[in-house]
Amino acid sequence: MKDQDFLAIKDRLPELRKQVVNSPHGRIPKSIAYLEEVLRNEPVLDDKVAVYGLLLGECTRSRNDDVYVHFLRQRVKEIPQDPFSYTELGTVLAHERSTQAEALKVAAQAVALAKKQDRQVKYSLTCQARVALEAGDYKVFNDTLRALIEDVDKHRAEDHGFEFDFLDHVDQSKVDQTLVSRYRALAS
Repeated sequence: MKDQDFLAIKDRLPELRKQVVNSPHGRIPKSIAYLEEVLRNEPVLDDKVAVYGLLLGECTRSRNDDVYVHFLRQRVKEIPQDPFSYTELGTVLAHERSTQAEALKVAAQAVALAKKQDRQVKYSLTCQARVALEAGDYKVFNDTLRALIEDVDKHRAEDHGFEFDFLDHVDQSKVDQTLVSRYRALAS
């Protein structure tokens, strides 16, 4: 897909967003149905990734959680080698108690893929820590903190630094205090 083709798709969205159509996920903006059709006809993986970015943005705007989760799941199926697809799905699934076990599994898949590809490792581990916290799984949380600490000296072009805000939400009686102290020390 050429840049002008992508921009043409993007330019159609505001008008389509104003129209509503029926779908298996209820009534949704026509922009979502349109992007779903674009995806169906797009054979190039990198272009699919770009269209998914637009589609998931439209799903967020629609505030329809069912359609959002549907397309997050679909992206994982269509782009199974992308750790980011798994981290985003796991993060969203962690918000509902009924899908937290699945969220932990998906977050672990993201970490495994990231490590295998040696990219997005810190990002995937950080997301796994957040998912574990939300699910209340302190074994996974502690193991993830340990993995982040062990990864401190590894630098990758496609990754990001350490985050610390989630430590404010830990249950002090369940977390390994030594690991938390060691992790906090990475901030300096």
